[in-house]
Amino acid sequence: MDSLYAMILERSTRIFTFDLGRYLVTAGLLSWILWLAKSWSDSRRIQTRRAKSADYRREIFSSLRTV
Repeated sequence: MDSLYAMILERSTRIFTFDLGRYLVTAGLLSWILWLAKSWSDSRRIQTRRAKSADYRREIFSSLRTV
């Protein structure tokens, strides 16, 4: 029974790491593309207010909860 728990813990850690890595690569790539195309994306903004560090922090923690 002990080996079953160890196997479940090991596999769930692998799955979480894989999903987190996949999310970080995808989100990072999209953020980088939008940062490079800043002049294109600025003209298409819905809000004139810029995000503050608290907004970024909230969004990152919210995203990590869904991984």
